[in-house]
Amino acid sequence: MNHRSLRILPFAFFAASACTVAPSEAPPERAVSVEQHETIASLHLRHAHALSDFEGNTFLEAMSMRGGIKESLDTDEATHFAFASPATLHAVESNFDPQVRAKLSRFMKDGAEGLDELVEALAGQQTTPAGAPGAIGTQLENLDLLANHDAIGLAAVSLSPFLSLASGAGTVVRVHANNYYYNIGYKPGSSEPAELAKHVKSGRSFGAGPMHRALDASDVFYLTEMDHYFGEETSPEDFFRALLQILLRCDASGYARLSDEGQTVATDFLAIYTAELDRHLMSGLAQHPWENDLAEVTMLSSYGTPSGLVRVDGQLRRGTPKDYFGVGHTGSGIGITRRDRMALQRAVTDAERTLHPEVVRNLESIVGHRGGDAMHAVMLYLNDADTQRDVRRNGGRLLEAVTTFLTRIHDDASAITDRILSE
Repeated sequence: MNHRSLRILPFAFFAASACTVAPSEAPPERAVSVEQHETIASLHLRHAHALSDFEGNTFLEAMSMRGGIKESLDTDEATHFAFASPATLHAVESNFDPQVRAKLSRFMKDGAEGLDELVEALAGQQTTPAGAPGAIGTQLENLDLLANHDAIGLAAVSLSPFLSLASGAGTVVRVHANNYYYNIGYKPGSSEPAELAKHVKSGRSFGAGPMHRALDASDVFYLTEMDHYFGEETSPEDFFRALLQILLRCDASGYARLSDEGQTVATDFLAIYTAELDRHLMSGLAQHPWENDLAEVTMLSSYGTPSGLVRVDGQLRRGTPKDYFGVGHTGSGIGITRRDRMALQRAVTDAERTLHPEVVRNLESIVGHRGGDAMHAVMLYLNDADTQRDVRRNGGRLLEAVTTFLTRIHDDASAITDRILSE
């Protein structure tokens, strides 16, 4: 593919975290919060939601209902905006983690100065999130700004989310206090397989919390920071309770019990989870359940982090959650390692079924699956369009049952490992 055809790549070719994103850098140092607990205000975007607006609904309902999050993502993709002026961009770019601009400046042969020149050339030009990469690619080529001209397509696609969000495009979801995330460039999905394959690769999401400003967290970034956080906590109970309250009834009040680091990890989870659930909804929940993979690897890490064990290539070995990020023939992501991970999920569930049968039995009685992998059963139950009324009705019981199960597999990690190795 030559640079001219790359220049006009549509927004659909934004790399999807579930299937095309290469692992990014490890999380930044977590010693102190952003600007010593300074309030972090989000950008004022045309499409905005507060999670509390959906309270009482499941997160799947908040995504899929009329006036919900997915409707905003679908609408925004084709909504016109004008590229921001250099002054406007510099005024809002402090909303983003410094590494965002630093990564983008590396595409330019003159670094940050080249990025400023691009912004000045684009200022005022009307486009849409779908058309932004083409407009950016044209200016990159006309101004000869790139250090590597052959990378013009990649550069245009990489620059587009930041420049579009800074110009007022995109959708923001406010979670709790200093926690929110941006979404930009998601296509609506299609019943035609070839189109769907392109659409699920669209879009980017940027999470922001007390520990970092808006940052496009990759799977590897999230898995690393989550493992670090779990390793410092004596119990993951409050973290899972906070997340489950959101998934079950869009209630973010559990954030108040989390540390700054816990809040930030939870928000990065939600940013990625929203992206993956949107991709699942693009197929009418028939294909690409990558949000389930993300949630299940997070649940499994309640055992995996204290045990220090993962399952890779059919073998239990030392490792961390980021080992569940895999690279396949057509993409990469957590779903690539699904077979190994789910085998360990089943083994952990079976061991806990022996150690504390009442805990597993109680959980299975709610989700309607007996035997096998309890973590997978929970996510199938949560993200089935036909179960949402039951999920709301059973929300309180399910919250307690799942939280108890995940806390138990954390506390029973050594005993679970002994049982797995003895089989």
